[in-house]
Amino acid sequence: MKKIGVFSDTHGNYLALTAIMGLFRQQGCTEVIHCGDMITMGGQSMECLDYFFHSNIILIKGNHDRGYVLNIVNQAKQSYVTQEHKEFIYASLGGKYQQEITKLPLVVHKQYGKTRFAFCHYALSKDAHFVWTPIYDNPTAEIFDQIYDPIDADVIIFGHKHEPTEIVGRKSYIDVGSVGCHKQALAKGIIITIDDNGDYSIDRVSTPYDRPAVYRIMKERGVPDCERIFSHYFDFCPD
Repeated sequence: MKKIGVFSDTHGNYLALTAIMGLFRQQGCTEVIHCGDMITMGGQSMECLDYFFHSNIILIKGNHDRGYVLNIVNQAKQSYVTQEHKEFIYASLGGKYQQEITKLPLVVHKQYGKTRFAFCHYALSKDAHFVWTPIYDNPTAEIFDQIYDPIDADVIIFGHKHEPTEIVGRKSYIDVGSVGCHKQALAKGIIITIDDNGDYSIDRVSTPYDRPAVYRIMKERGVPDCERIFSHYFDFCPD
């Protein structure tokens, strides 16, 4: 039997990162995959990058990771992450991990038992001007069949939207959600279990972490727009 831990969208939340990794170890995961967006939004992006690049975690590039490498600071549509916030986080990181992040893949393919898996941040765009397709607020099997058609796999696991979703079409589509950027003080992920017959099962897992401490760290470090970010993305603000 083999267990693989998968999580996504850490967004500078070091306390959620270490909490979910502790759970994966406790559950006997021998492999861990992160589906992108290691930085911004939380106040400990450097601590997260230090952890990611000094661990045996399989890393996939997300849009916030790419933004740091290319110094993309404009505020995206429908985003509460402002230019001031990005500039602050990018400055705190310097150029320490830019080369490493540049080399990260957009898709990772794995064969576990009888099943072909693909891991990514989101569906890739066919438009040369964009890397990922726009996020679909109410995805259907037909939509996912279309946008994920170029990826050759039986099961596609991704993040980006921060909302756990499971849809079955021509393939199985699993949005793992965000590890710690949501409405609960829980670090969340999934565990893929491959049994001795080569069949797989997927369980959603979670473990508590000190979410108020994340906010305190952001305030202490003077991270811009922390109140707005917490109110929108975490649905929580202690002040």
